[in-house]
Amino acid sequence: MIVRNVAVHQAEDGHAVARALLAWVRSPSAVLRADRAGRLALAYVRGELAAISRDAARQVMTALLDDASPLVRLSLAEALGGEPGAPREIITVLAGDRSDIAALVLIGSPLLSDADLVEAVAIGDSVAQEAVASRAGVTPGVSSVLAEIGSLMSCMTLCVNHSAIVRTDALSRMIQRFGQHAEFRETLLHRPDLDPVLRHELVAATADVLARFVIDCDWMSATRAKRITRDATDHASITISADCLHRDGEAGSVRLVASLRAAGRLTPALILRALLCGNAAFFNAAMSDLSGLPLARVAGMAFGGQGIKFTALYAKAGLPPTLLAAFQAAVLLDDVEPDTGGTVLHRRRIAKVQAACAREAGGGLDTVMTLLRRFAAEAARRDARKFAEGVARNPHDVVDDTTAPVVSREPLLLTAA
Repeated sequence: MIVRNVAVHQAEDGHAVARALLAWVRSPSAVLRADRAGRLALAYVRGELAAISRDAARQVMTALLDDASPLVRLSLAEALGGEPGAPREIITVLAGDRSDIAALVLIGSPLLSDADLVEAVAIGDSVAQEAVASRAGVTPGVSSVLAEIGSLMSCMTLCVNHSAIVRTDALSRMIQRFGQHAEFRETLLHRPDLDPVLRHELVAATADVLARFVIDCDWMSATRAKRITRDATDHASITISADCLHRDGEAGSVRLVASLRAAGRLTPALILRALLCGNAAFFNAAMSDLSGLPLARVAGMAFGGQGIKFTALYAKAGLPPTLLAAFQAAVLLDDVEPDTGGTVLHRRRIAKVQAACAREAGGGLDTVMTLLRRFAAEAARRDARKFAEGVARNPHDVVDDTTAPVVSREPLLLTAA
């Protein structure tokens, strides 16, 4: 017992007790002072001191905050950091100390308010911010401040803290700030509650990083790199939209579309891709967002079978006239239903739309046909890739040697005409 060692437990004068405790703690050795400060703090929080001695101990610990050696304050922080019975004023001072000392208090003290934590994030370095991000039950307010001004490591720590309450807008802000860092994207993707809209933002951030990389390496032109990454991002958008539809119904598609439009990624090519994938839910949400009409009315105008209504909807959405023929043909495909959420391009659908566009006359169709040919090539490559994977998994189920055609081994002779 600390009071037994100091031999002041019978004293009635609080000042005398304080002087005795202070004399006991003081030593030329910083290590010894730190040890005694820690023992005094533990005796305080464990209730081993009488009332008069507790008041004296509190005075002595407050005086020790000005000790020349950080070891003393570190010892106090180790003893008091997670204790609800620690003196409030001492915890406040320690929380503003150098980062290795402050972290012991910031990570677990129940005495710190949200205002204290916000101040610690604002004035502290990355170590202090990581300590705040590691706390159990981080509140939305503190999470938002970390997302806005916290370091990369503190935001990554917050992402893996599953007890923290982090709103979608805070996660989105972190993606805006640190989406170019692969380790951050990897960390965020492991959150079990990650919203599909945020998953799309991560995809877009990854695509931007890859595009800049290949351009900087001079592997391809900027125009080609951006087109390839845009196509890949559009493909991911349709896949994620199906997840949104599955999780949240029409509301999920609406949220994703709103996010895409705000980011400038809701393009006519993406909307046409959705139709050619059979994803009418995404198409309806996009047309509703662009035209300002309710979803139910958009579905009726688009899939009601009357071309005049669709033309009016298309014009109100502000889509380019050069793509009207392709959209008209796509909405008339007999396997596209208003509530479906397909994810992959289908060559048969694309071929039907190409045929319909080929029958149209007028300028601008070259651009439409080029886009459709790109879609057709992507679908063909996907089908070929799927076939090759099937051959690799079951090679004997694909080709039967007994019935395979005989290929001539004679050399092919080319003669001039």
